[in-house]
Amino acid sequence: MQIVWDFFRNTLGLHDADSITAFVLGIVCLVVAIVAAQFKDMRKVLAFELFSNLAIALNFLFHGAMTGFLSCGLASVHIIFNYFYQRKGIPVPRWSLIPFFAAYLAIAILTWEAWYSILPFLCTILFGLAIFSSSTRYRVYMSGNSGLWLLYSILLADWGAVINYTVLLGMLLVTMVRIDLLHRPETAADAAESNK
Repeated sequence: MQIVWDFFRNTLGLHDADSITAFVLGIVCLVVAIVAAQFKDMRKVLAFELFSNLAIALNFLFHGAMTGFLSCGLASVHIIFNYFYQRKGIPVPRWSLIPFFAAYLAIAILTWEAWYSILPFLCTILFGLAIFSSSTRYRVYMSGNSGLWLLYSILLADWGAVINYTVLLGMLLVTMVRIDLLHRPETAADAAESNK
């Protein structure tokens, strides 16, 4: 058993309490995000995305990635802001993207570590666009978001987040096929094509 533990600890870089905590938070984020991707109701998606963002924000904090931590933290505030509108059945005002995008950009500039510090900013842009999308486009934007977070996590060697975003990206793609491609309603163009 010790050999197995040593293998995983050395392979995943789990050498101290912070790295173990970060890894566990990455897995918690994964479970919550997988559940969120299965809903069609945007209010439920937003509620689960909030918990997912908080878990991955703490993951990045324990990993020492301040750009990722603050970007995810602000995204959590963004989710709460949007949730209050969604809950009341009021459309989220598009102007609300401006102050959030400005704050995301400020975080990227103020916490700049290397060229890859731009990745969390790009992720938050995709996240902001996803909020104003249909459930199909939401999953497309979130797939791009997850792909960029995956790249960021690989560059940080944050293996809990890498596992999280690899599986999450796969689940989003499967959900897109299952819900958006296999169960999409037939359009007039599809009906005309099948009548030929």
